[in-house]
Amino acid sequence: MTGMGIILAELLVVLFIATYSFGFDLSQYLRDQAAISASIVQQVLSANPMFSNMNWTAEDTQKLGTMLIGKIPYVLIVTSFILAVITHALARPALSSLDVPVRKMKPAREWRLPRALIWYYLLAIVIEWIAGSSDSSWIQMVSISMLPLIHACFIIQTIGFVYFWTHSRKMSPVIALLLSLVVLVFQPLRIIGIIDLAFPLREAITRSKK
Repeated sequence: MTGMGIILAELLVVLFIATYSFGFDLSQYLRDQAAISASIVQQVLSANPMFSNMNWTAEDTQKLGTMLIGKIPYVLIVTSFILAVITHALARPALSSLDVPVRKMKPAREWRLPRALIWYYLLAIVIEWIAGSSDSSWIQMVSISMLPLIHACFIIQTIGFVYFWTHSRKMSPVIALLLSLVVLVFQPLRIIGIIDLAFPLREAITRSKK
């Protein structure tokens, strides 16, 4: 998690430099991309008689831009996590061959997030409910950003549980990797991570083996 935090900080520094040194406006860039995508969608709808009764409005474009901007924290954190795992996996063998001591990353089967995340999840659901009937762009931005972040955490928790379960059954790590890819593709499986956080699933599995 420390490596993930460092990479996240580096990404934020790069974004800060790009914004204040080169005048790069990420929010405006995403809005422009939303407008380009909306134009393409509108052309497709206009060219296809099946969708002649459908119309992409300026409000739809604005909502798409707001959604993309709200995904920025989620993308930064997920990218940092993936880069941290890949960097550690590649750098540790190389540094170890040079007799440079590098602490092993905690095994995936030991990945566990704080149980308080359940309460944050409930809070995010309440905020999403409020945002649905609110005209406040700030509330809507918080709602768009918060839930995807928590969902990403639940996916990580689910992957940790998958590795724990396959390890307890003495299955091949390849099976754990394949199941983890399934979790990443079919994200509703994050409910396993929610259950793992809310209830002592791993302890129950450990007791059942005795």
